[in-house]
Amino acid sequence: MCNVLLETKDLKKYFDTSRGRLHAVDGISLSIREGETLGVVGESGCGKSTLGRVLMRLLDATSGEVLFNGENILSYQDKQMRELRKQMQIIFQDPYSSLDPRMTIRELIAHPLKVNRVFSGRAEQTKRVKELMDTGAAAKEIVTIAMKSEMNNMDPFLNTTTIDWATRANWYETLLVYYGGQFEMLLCDSYNISGDGLVYTFNLKHGVKFHNGSEMTSEDVVYSLEKGLGTPSYSGEAAYVSAIRAVDDYTVEVQLKQIYSPFLIGVGTRLCILNKAYVEEKGEQEAYNKPIGTGAYKLTERIIGQKLVLDAFEDWHEGSPAVKRAELIVVADPTSAQMALESQEVDMTYIIPSIAVAAMESDPRFAVERVVALGCGYWVYNLEKYPFNDVNFRQALAHAMDRDKTIAAALDGIPPKSVGVWNQEFVGYTGNTVFDDVDLDLAREYLAKSSYKGETIHVTIGNETYKRIAVIAQEDLRNIGINIDVQQVEINSWISDMSNGNYEMAFVNASVAADVGRDYLKENAIVIPIYFPTVKPAYDASLSVERFYADGYARICDMAWK
Repeated sequence: MCNVLLETKDLKKYFDTSRGRLHAVDGISLSIREGETLGVVGESGCGKSTLGRVLMRLLDATSGEVLFNGENILSYQDKQMRELRKQMQIIFQDPYSSLDPRMTIRELIAHPLKVNRVFSGRAEQTKRVKELMDTGAAAKEIVTIAMKSEMNNMDPFLNTTTIDWATRANWYETLLVYYGGQFEMLLCDSYNISGDGLVYTFNLKHGVKFHNGSEMTSEDVVYSLEKGLGTPSYSGEAAYVSAIRAVDDYTVEVQLKQIYSPFLIGVGTRLCILNKAYVEEKGEQEAYNKPIGTGAYKLTERIIGQKLVLDAFEDWHEGSPAVKRAELIVVADPTSAQMALESQEVDMTYIIPSIAVAAMESDPRFAVERVVALGCGYWVYNLEKYPFNDVNFRQALAHAMDRDKTIAAALDGIPPKSVGVWNQEFVGYTGNTVFDDVDLDLAREYLAKSSYKGETIHVTIGNETYKRIAVIAQEDLRNIGINIDVQQVEINSWISDMSNGNYEMAFVNASVAADVGRDYLKENAIVIPIYFPTVKPAYDASLSVERFYADGYARICDMAWK
């Protein structure tokens, strides 16, 4: 068992004020062993900082004992305390007040070394200061990012959450990338489409290396496209593809059965390119869990439920990345993520509370973006279950939902109201879709014509934000006589239930392919669109982020310290 390093016995600190004696610290007894960390929690003004100052002898105790390695330091003389403080450090709540603005960084680092006489000579002290400054400079090649959850899966062709796709885009790449309404080349130098719209030809970049050093060729691309299109995630795109072939080592041709306008967005920008030889040698499970891609970063460590560590791929075809290491840590609670950013535990987060956005936007320490992402937040039902197989019941739901109230009350008014399940970030968006606002009288008319008899509807929710939305819906539907209960489940369990059809009614945030030939939003009320998702990344103002993509996330290769 480790020895007790620090111990207090009935420690007290009183202050005499004009209103009488203030008991700031009153009878505190505690012990901390080597290697332990003790958190002292309490409201503002309860005496936490005073306790720390008394432990450091920055304030004299009124009574009690403070034992350090078994010795009562309250009896130490000034000289003894000076020696002891070399082993102690207090971190004040406001780090900026700890720095003298009249001093340079070099002088600030050197000052405690000089005061505590750590080195006997100036040359030795100067050398150590330089070492510390070089260490600080090196640390600026590292970025720590708070993510609201870990990846749901490592399968490059199974896109169940936005985080899955946005994260793996750092080590896997696609033929194209879609940004700002335009297709940009990524793993190909160019592409062309035949006059009849049925043949897509991709001219691959030469010299692109996988993380294992092998060169990417058309064999890898054909293998990846065929493998991806053979999975359920790409069954829609696969239905239009008749053949994929390698024309030569750097040319790939895809033949379609009929014209399919979303092909480039669905296949060119989404299907990850794998190293064929590596996957066949290791097998899918090992190859996916230890991915080899062409991306700017290699996945070097994964602690499930906690963090991912990515290291720069120095042979990346776009050049050496500016950020050399990225740590993606799981911080599920938005308030905790905000606090971690403010305390500099992380450099970036995507999940600050909506209510905190305005305040952080005005804080010069941080940069905050409002990125309207691809897709929509909408209500969806299981049409195979009663009463959702009744179009009149679905129409009643659609006309009862108050989208303006939902956005204002549950989302702090941040995201724009949606008019469909795709927005301006979707290829081919026209803006012509409309969706009626709330109409309770019409909702009651549809409900009266439905087969619904007052049963309780079970709503399954995957996170706290969706729960707030569901509570608003619960109130809206109660107004017309529909009863729902709301159950929040763990996010990965929710994803599994949704994928397997084990739900009645749920709220999702996703994108679906545009179906311009069917006005299902109004006539059939298959879904109820509420808002266009708005990602709110906040990050250290010293970090430069070149762009955020349609999923709302940035790639680490687009980041650099200023």
